[in-house]
Amino acid sequence: GRRSRDGERDGTEDAGEALGAPGPDYGHYVRWLADQDAEATKVFWQAELGHVDGATLLASPSVNTAETDQREGFELIYTRLDREETGRLRSFAQQQRVTVNTFVQAAWALLLQRHTRKETVVFGATIAGRPPSLHRADEIIGLFINTIPIPVKRQSGLKVAEYLESMQETNARLREYEHASLADVQRWAGS
Repeated sequence: GRRSRDGERDGTEDAGEALGAPGPDYGHYVRWLADQDAEATKVFWQAELGHVDGATLLASPSVNTAETDQREGFELIYTRLDREETGRLRSFAQQQRVTVNTFVQAAWALLLQRHTRKETVVFGATIAGRPPSLHRADEIIGLFINTIPIPVKRQSGLKVAEYLESMQETNARLREYEHASLADVQRWAGS
């Protein structure tokens, strides 16, 4: 750019840096999506969710009146971890060779199982939706975000490390079919 009398650029031109070659367009993703085996995706999600007994609800739509009187209302509770607590959590997750996300999902699954008394709970996880098998997916401009169901069976006999490893494996398995729309997955599961 041009420089003013005091030597600063005036911002009228770029910094002289060349733009990189454009990445693939969104059509690249659409073509990849069309090439996926729709029947295999359907069979996968039906198998993953076939043992699920209804929705995982924190509040029952048909609550006994006596219970309602004792538990009326709700409360918001916010817990913030300070830097030291966050560091301990990250360190623990690293020691277990899992992500913090996996740790949080595992804790959430346990809470849901205890509260609902269900053997298998399901909750949604929002994902970036850029499949690793799609070449140069990180360079495509467009909306990929998706929500996938995470089914978690009760596994009482496992040690913490084994439970976390199991959760990490579940996430990896589900990610292979993360391209399926949530509406399709719900329909296939009979929800």
